[in-house]
Amino acid sequence: MKLPSARESKIMSQAHREAQFSYDERKFKELLLYVSSRLQGDPSFGATKLNKILFFADMSHYAEHGTPITGATYVKRPFGPVPKQLLPARQALIAEERATLVKRRHMGALQKRLVNLGEPELEAFSATELGMIDEVIEYFDGMSAGKASRMSHRLVGWQIMDEGETIPYHLIFIEPLPLTEDDVKTGRALAEKHDLLTTGTAA
Repeated sequence: MKLPSARESKIMSQAHREAQFSYDERKFKELLLYVSSRLQGDPSFGATKLNKILFFADMSHYAEHGTPITGATYVKRPFGPVPKQLLPARQALIAEERATLVKRRHMGALQKRLVNLGEPELEAFSATELGMIDEVIEYFDGMSAGKASRMSHRLVGWQIMDEGETIPYHLIFIEPLPLTEDDVKTGRALAEKHDLLTTGTAA
């Protein structure tokens, strides 16, 4: 019987913890407003870039502190990870008249830009969460949406999952190196074992 390596044991342990995460709708909505307010001066800010900022903020805080910021579910899409809860949260903000959606052409493509109509409420966020959010926003500020998408494509979680499947948080611990066929099989086997290989819909 082959025992799991220390690295495999860590990943499996993180997968077990991940199953206990819960999605915080309030924090997710406030995060949408906060990112929007910070990047209104960035001409490349649209849905694609917003999705990547949300993804990297949640994943990075999970990697450093053991818990994501919002607990959102991220699914694989052609342009990178997309939070499954984006559409209902965005529609709720628009219905509450706290935000509006502006569609325009940018660099030859349709851009969907969330514009906040009020200030985000940040009391629910911890100091480490706000620090991580600001760090990720500053990193992506001014970056093209295309480059942001390509960055997310280098992550193992995006590489091994099929389109529409959930990207498990614990895969952030696997270094983005060239994947062998065995690497892909191992990653998918872990996701299946912990019931994390699900599908979802998102914009």
